[in-house]
Amino acid sequence: EGPWVSRGSQGGSAGPLRDGKGSTYEGGQRVPCMMWWPESIPAGTVCEVHVASMDLMPTIAHLAGTPPPQDRVIDGLDMHEVLKGNFSKAPQREFYLYARKEAIRVGDWKYRKGKEYGSWARKAGKKNPVIVQLFNLKDDFGEKNNLAERYPEKVAELARRLETEYAEVAAESPDAKDMAEALFQAITTREAVPPLSATAGRDLGIEEAYAIQDSFNARMQKDFGNPSGYKVAFSAKPAQDKFGITSPAFGTFFQKQRVEAGGSVKAADFIGFVNEAEIAFTIGKDIRHSIATVEDLMPYIASVHVGLDVPDIRFDTTKGPLTAGDVIAMSCATHTYVLGEGIAPGSVDYKNTRVTLSHDGEEVYAGNSSNVLGDPRKAVLMLNDHLLAHGSYIKAGDVVLSGSVGKPYSPSAEARKGIYVGNASGMPPVKLVVE
Repeated sequence: EGPWVSRGSQGGSAGPLRDGKGSTYEGGQRVPCMMWWPESIPAGTVCEVHVASMDLMPTIAHLAGTPPPQDRVIDGLDMHEVLKGNFSKAPQREFYLYARKEAIRVGDWKYRKGKEYGSWARKAGKKNPVIVQLFNLKDDFGEKNNLAERYPEKVAELARRLETEYAEVAAESPDAKDMAEALFQAITTREAVPPLSATAGRDLGIEEAYAIQDSFNARMQKDFGNPSGYKVAFSAKPAQDKFGITSPAFGTFFQKQRVEAGGSVKAADFIGFVNEAEIAFTIGKDIRHSIATVEDLMPYIASVHVGLDVPDIRFDTTKGPLTAGDVIAMSCATHTYVLGEGIAPGSVDYKNTRVTLSHDGEEVYAGNSSNVLGDPRKAVLMLNDHLLAHGSYIKAGDVVLSGSVGKPYSPSAEARKGIYVGNASGMPPVKLVVE
C-alpha cells in the first residue's frame, strides 16, 4: 500500500510517486513484487508489467492445472506468461478501479475524485478538500499535472465509466443481491427496512442503485409478472432539489401491479402509502433508437391518460435519511398504477393541463402538466435514452407514467382509506378505491 507518510522518514518512500499508504494516488497503490521460482523465473529478470493481487488466484490455478471457480465472476487475469518472462504475451487489463470508488484508470488516463491529500493530512492539520483530477500516467506517473480543466470531455467520460464499472461490480456482489432481497422481503412482510444507504454506511451511487434495481426487478418479475411499463420519478425540480440530483429517475411496473380503473386495493398492503395523479402514455410501437424531440415522439404514442401512480415507500426513515439511491434501488417504489380511459395524443395540451387528485371529494393534490420537465412527453424521451443506455428499450404496449405535477399526497395510515379520483383537463377521470 505504499509508504506510511504520516511517519515521515520512518515510514518509507514512494520515490517519484505521489502520496502513500491508503491513498488512491499511485504512491498508495503501486508496490514492488519479488518472486523466486528456480528453473522457471530467470534470475535478475526485471518486469514492468502491472499485476494485481487478484491475479494470483487464476495464475496459480493455471500453473496447478485446475480451472478457477465457474460459479462467480473472476476479475483477476492469468499472468503465468509474465512469470515465464514472456512479457509481450501478458493479458491486457482494460481498466483499473481504485478504492472507495475514488478513481479509475483506462489506458494512460486516470480520473480521480477524492481528497487532495492522504489520511496523513488530518494529523498534520492540513485542509483536505475533495477535488476532481485527471492525469496522463504515461507522461506524468508522478501525478503532478492535473489536466481536468483542459480535458473536460475526458473527465466526464471517465466519471461515467467509473460509475458504470462500480455498478457492475456491485450487481455481482453479495451485498447488492442481499439489498435487493431485503427490499423484496419488505413487500412480502410489510415491514419497513432501513434505507440501504444507512445500512451500507455511504450514499449509493446512481449507477450502483440501478444495479441493485436490476436485481430487485428480476426478483419482482418472478412474483408479479413481466414488466408492463415504467414510472418517471423526480421529474419536477422541487423533487430533484430535495434529493440533490439534477435529472429524473426511473422505475419498472409489473403486470400484477396494474389495477383497472374503479378497482380497489387494501390500505394494509402498503407501508408508506403515497398517491399521485399524472399524465400517462400508452406506447403504440417499439422505440429502438433515441428520439430528439417531442414532435418526433408523437407517432409512437398510442393514447394519453390520466394515471394514478400509487407508490409504497418501504423504508424506515428513523434509521437514516432517504437518498435518491435508495429510491432508485427499490425501482422508485412502484406498487400500484391505474389508467383512465385513453384519448388521442394529438388532443392534449401538454404544456398547460391542470391535473388534480381528490380523496373522498376533497382536492388534495394539484399541479400543471408543465411542472413535469416543461412537457411530460420529455419524460418519455429521457426514459427512452436511459433504457437504450442500459441495453433495453420501450416496447409497444408499455405504459409510462410521466411524474408528479405537485406535492405527492401521503396521508397517515389511519386516513388512507377512501375513494381517490384523478382528473386532468379534457380527459376522462380515473378512480381507485382504497379499502
